[in-house]
This record gives sequence, C-alpha cells and structure tokens, in this order.
Amino acid sequence: DDDGSNRGFLLVDANDDGFLDLVKRDAEGPSVLHLSRCDDATWLRVSLRAPYPNTFAVGAQIWLESGGQLQTRTVRAGGTSYGSGGPPEVHFGLGEHAVIDRMTVVWPDGETSDFQDIEARQSLRVRRYR
Repeated sequence: DDDGSNRGFLLVDANDDGFLDLVKRDAEGPSVLHLSRCDDATWLRVSLRAPYPNTFAVGAQIWLESGGQLQTRTVRAGGTSYGSGGPPEVHFGLGEHAVIDRMTVVWPDGETSDFQDIEARQSLRVRRYR
C-alpha cells in the first residue's frame, strides 16, 4: 500500500518481540517502520559466535526440525537490498510449535554442532570454542 520511491529495506526484529518487522528507506522522506503483529505464533532467533577471524560465523547453515517440518537458514552479512544490511543472525517462524526437536549448526569449516529440545520464543546465542 506504499507507492513511495524507496532506496532499500530490511527485515529485522526492531522491537525485540520475536517477529520480523519491515524497515524501509524512503528516497524522499524519513525511514518507515512497519511492525509485525503475529499474535501467539512461536519463533526462534539464532546468532552464532565463532573464533577469529569469522567471529559471526558468516556462511554457517542452521537446520531446524520442529513438528515434522525442516527449515534451513544461512548466516549472511551485508545487505540484500540497496544501501541496507541487517544483523548477522537468523530467524525461524515456528507457527504453533513450542519446542524445537533438533537444531544443527554447520559451521563455515564444515564442523557441526547438534542441539535438541530447545524452547521456542527465545533469542539463542551459540558460541563455538576451538
């Protein structure tokens, strides 16, 4: 419903409620924030930390199984839209599932870390030590 001229957008949890919001840069005015309203839907936000030099584990893949569904995300840096870039973290929408059955992190060097029975509706930081 917004027909303005834009110069980039970003999906990010701007108000830390677990749901992805839309931030866009209007070319002729102020930035605009559209907050999502997802009621009781569940989610999981994952950020990774790894040893130097790739401390945000850019390129890692995260596989998540919940309620018989499989999702995967890749940790990215930089932006996917002109002049914008979000945090190096991933977000999973889980619908009504309150527990993640299994999460596998495939680190950029190919090593894996496995986790089970993770509660939904949280921000999770996974740290890897060598």
